[in-house]
Amino acid sequence: MTNKISKSDFRIAAFPAKGWLKIFLIVMGPLIDRILGFRKLKKLFDRYNLEGLEKKAFVKRGLEMLQVDYNVNKTLSSIPVSGPLIIVSNHPYGGVEGVILADFLSGIRDDVKFMANSGLSLVKEMNDFFIFTNPLVTNNYKNISSIRGCQSHLENNGLLVLFPAGKVSYFRKDKNRISDGEWNRIAAKLSVKLNIPVLPIFFAGFNSKLFQTMGKIYYRFKLLMLTREMMKMKGKTVQLYLGNLIKPEQLKGSSREITDFLRIQTYLQDPNFIFRRQIESDNKELPELIPAVPFELIKDELEQLPEKQHLLNFKNYSVYYGYYAQLKNTVREITRLRELTFREMEEGSGADRDTDRFDKTYTQLFIINNDTEEIIGAYRMGQIDLLLKNNDIKDIYLSKMFNFKGEFYSKIKSGVEMGRSFLISSEQKSIYGFFLLWRGIGEFMVRNPKYRYLYGTVSLSNIYDPRSIALMHRVLVGEKNKVEPVTDIDIQLHPEVEEYLTKNKLNLKELDKYVKLIEPDGKGLPVLVRQYAKLGAQFVSIGSDIEFRRTPGMLLIVNTGEAPAKTIQRYFAEGTESYLNYKPVT
Repeated sequence: MTNKISKSDFRIAAFPAKGWLKIFLIVMGPLIDRILGFRKLKKLFDRYNLEGLEKKAFVKRGLEMLQVDYNVNKTLSSIPVSGPLIIVSNHPYGGVEGVILADFLSGIRDDVKFMANSGLSLVKEMNDFFIFTNPLVTNNYKNISSIRGCQSHLENNGLLVLFPAGKVSYFRKDKNRISDGEWNRIAAKLSVKLNIPVLPIFFAGFNSKLFQTMGKIYYRFKLLMLTREMMKMKGKTVQLYLGNLIKPEQLKGSSREITDFLRIQTYLQDPNFIFRRQIESDNKELPELIPAVPFELIKDELEQLPEKQHLLNFKNYSVYYGYYAQLKNTVREITRLRELTFREMEEGSGADRDTDRFDKTYTQLFIINNDTEEIIGAYRMGQIDLLLKNNDIKDIYLSKMFNFKGEFYSKIKSGVEMGRSFLISSEQKSIYGFFLLWRGIGEFMVRNPKYRYLYGTVSLSNIYDPRSIALMHRVLVGEKNKVEPVTDIDIQLHPEVEEYLTKNKLNLKELDKYVKLIEPDGKGLPVLVRQYAKLGAQFVSIGSDIEFRRTPGMLLIVNTGEAPAKTIQRYFAEGTESYLNYKPVT
């Protein structure tokens, strides 16, 4: 025997009320019903035979009645099919987003519940979806039972949907834009208390200008217009955007801090601030790479190098540095491997090898695997005093990306420019490759102590979401000694995110968490960002390398004489003391 489903009663007189208010609603009800659009809604209910339907059938046919469709930016697999889960969302419309989520989520699992305004109790067919509360009344004892109901549902492995704003988005004078009001902390409290993941969902769009104007006149007018706003959705397709699942261990801080964090994770999904960079060779077939250089030719060149250019040996690896005139075949192979590696990261020159005129003037530092007889990684270094012999700034590669001047320019004159670093794919997860590149740099600096600065760019690969790049720029690049880029990166963050970052200074670990929650594969900050940060790097600008498939690069500088002792010791080894004590000849 099935339970009989109650029928909705769309009359203002059906709202729960007592005393004089109840009498007023009964007397004035018919007129109010017409003004609010309840009569039209009732007629549509009758036309589409909605009354008394089972909840899933009701929401599906309800969307047909409203002639509203929706698109989701991710597959159904983005949502766990079992286990406790909290979903948080912005609240731009005040009604249709709940119907859409009910339809979408109930197609994935049967345990979906919404914490909902008690006013929705009139929609009897959907009552089984709801745990009712009254967001307009604070300190209401009835709300305590609704919170307990939410907790019980989650403890029984259910899915709970929350609109933490409680009220529909509105024009906020303090922000000069439409957004949610302050979010309730219930999602944060329940997630932390019960150790439950949270999934942010963003609904694009907002209600009409008339709705916003009436809300400016008197905030309760918005409530009276919600039904009319829902009817105006006819023929529209609503876009909803799912973020990545936020694990309980990623939620740290007070309940207010966590709530603000969840809110920002939701607004980060706004499609108006999700950009796709155009890569010049997106639709271009790339040429085949040049043939690999036989190792015998490379070996012959290595044997000709002066001993001082053999920097170190470690296990089966050797690290060298040299110049084009000494290493023509070696440099040719390095340029082939660079292009191969960079293509895997959607970067590179788009040519049959990655080379330019600077390969003939810059220093190549590289690692040889003596067992496999191959180059496994390299750095291209610019010894600035050698490059500026003709006092031409154009002989410095990064002058194409940045306008060097002032204090920054005076520093790099006693520095080394670092760029074009790579490790072949088979070595990228090795514990040795990355370490040996930096150990080689350290040994080079020890043997050439006149160089006191390392500077260069961290390539923010095209495999990174532009939002991640915008966050790195916003958080890491300071105003002091800022260097202007030749070609700026025009990527904006959502105003809600900008406002949050102004009030909350993220450290490197927190920034890494944000990036992981943006990136589809969960990758964090680039390894080199973390590495340079350990050396005390100052990040000073971000620009676009127009000759390198427009790849963004973040400019930084390291004062090696003032870097943290522990990090310097790791890479400068036994030469640390002599390097730090070096006094330049004046």
